[in-house]
Parts: sequence; structure tokens; C-alpha cells
Amino acid sequence: MSSSTPVMATRGPKHKQPQAPCQPSPATVKIKTLALPETIKPEGYHKLAALMGSLSESAIFRRFGTLNMVNLLSLQAELVQLQVEFQDICHEDDHSEDPSDKLFSSCFRDLRNSAGGVNDEQWRKLLDIRKKLSEYNATLLQLDNVFKLSSPRDQDLQFFMGWFKGEKEGNCFLKSSEAFTWNDTADLVTLHKLQGEQDIFSRWLSSTLVTFYHKIWGRRRHVRSLDLPFKLTQLIEQQTFGKVVDLESGLTDYDTSSMDRFSKVVVTTMSSILPLVTTLALWAVHGTLRRIGVMIVFTSLFAAALATFTSARRIEIFAATAS
Repeated sequence: MSSSTPVMATRGPKHKQPQAPCQPSPATVKIKTLALPETIKPEGYHKLAALMGSLSESAIFRRFGTLNMVNLLSLQAELVQLQVEFQDICHEDDHSEDPSDKLFSSCFRDLRNSAGGVNDEQWRKLLDIRKKLSEYNATLLQLDNVFKLSSPRDQDLQFFMGWFKGEKEGNCFLKSSEAFTWNDTADLVTLHKLQGEQDIFSRWLSSTLVTFYHKIWGRRRHVRSLDLPFKLTQLIEQQTFGKVVDLESGLTDYDTSSMDRFSKVVVTTMSSILPLVTTLALWAVHGTLRRIGVMIVFTSLFAAALATFTSARRIEIFAATAS
């Protein structure tokens, strides 16, 4: 009779399923709710950047004229030193006892092939000059573009400085030495490109009409739209020639193209009438001296009108009055 011994099954220790080291526990996962773009209120430099991006007249920056010139002069001085050193090396190679060194002044291929050799000093110095020249020329051309930028208009600069002080606008956010960034008004440039005729009359007319419209109608209309949903606010802006740049302060940017066209009509009409008035005055006045006086008066008025109502240069005004 055979007997069997029961085999007892043994269980080892339980092993947990390995987890990725960076995988968070389900209990610790937090979902971050992102705010809608139209509900975000930027502060500080971010608010200033938003203003500059929406209103190009406020894109006013420092030229750093003195620093740029110091940097350019420094590069120039370095090039002068390299030039002197290069000329000394060339002189030594031209009077060297080694015939191969004398070929450097007449064959650039031999000069290039000297790289890594015993006497490659002239080639290495030329490479240093080439690198420094590239930096100098790039800086020179950059400064040429920088100094071609226009200075901001007085009204734009006045608005820009006032924006920093507004409680609902800049709120004096500049701190430490950065608070003096825009103090040197002579060193400021603007990225805003003036459109159309920028004569004295056109600027005055546009500024006057826009200010009058904003005080009487535009400000109230845009302020009422601020309490409406974002999409509806955009619809209202499309029906007007003004755009709300800052919802918090109600700052509005107006398109002055309509005023520019109106001023163009006024100037064109006046320029057409003025010669006729001159002819009528000469017909009504008797006597040679009196007519000469009338011609002097109307010529002066014509020159003043060209300077005030157009953007003509002085040579163009002189040519027009002389004819």
C-alpha cells in the first residue's frame, strides 16, 4: 500500500507592480484651470508690452546713443591695433630670409596654405581682423538704422509719460534704476511710422476732432461696451472707428484716416481758391504800387499755406513761390 505525502504549496512575498519614478499617485494629481485670454489682466512690463503692441504710438524706446557710440569706438580702436600689428607682421615677412615668407604679399593661396605651419602668424592675424571687421561693420550698419528712427511726437511722448502715472494704467510700476529709463527724452526713438500727410494743419485737425468726438460720444459708447461680453464688445468696435486698447482704463485708439481725408479735401480746396482770390484782388486794386503790395501779401500767404497745410520741403516752397 503506497502512501502519498501531500505537497504543500508555498507562496512567496507579494511584489507590487513597479511604477514609473515620475508618475504621480492618482490622489496627488491636480488639474490646473487655465484662464481665458480675454480675462487675463497683465501687470507691469507685460501691460506695457500689450499697450505697445496695440498702440504703435506708444512703442517708445531708448536709443542709447552714447553707449552705442562707446561700443563702436571700442571696436574701431581694436581694429586700429590689429591693423598696426598686421602691418608689422607683413613687413617682417617681406624682409624675411625665408623665400616662402616673401610670397605671402603676392599670393593669398600661399598665405592660406601657411595655416598650421611654422610661420602662420600673418594668416592668423588676418583671420582676427576678418572677425573683428565683421562685428564692426554689422554694428556700424545697425547704428545707421537706429539713428534713422524718428523721435516721438510731443503728444505721443506726453501720453506715454502720463500712462505710467495713471492708477488704472502703468501705476508707477517701474522700480530701482529702471524708473529712470525714459527720463532722457532726447535719447528716445519710436517705432511708429507716420501715415499720410503730416503737416501742421492735418495733425491739429485730427487731434482736435478726435478729442471732441471722444469727449462727446466715443468715451461713453466704449465705456458702456466694457460691461458687455467680449464677443459683443468686438462687434461694437467694428461699428466705430475706435478700438479699446486697455479694457481696465478704457484707453481707446482711433483710426484717423477719415480725418486725414477730410483735411486733404480742405487743403486742396483752399489751394485751388487762393490763386483765384489773388487774381480778383489784383483786378479790384488800381495802381502799380498797390498791385505790387497785393502780390507780396498773397505770395507770403501762399508760402505760409504751403508750410502749414502741406509737408513740402523748403526748396519746394521756394520754387513754388518763385514761379
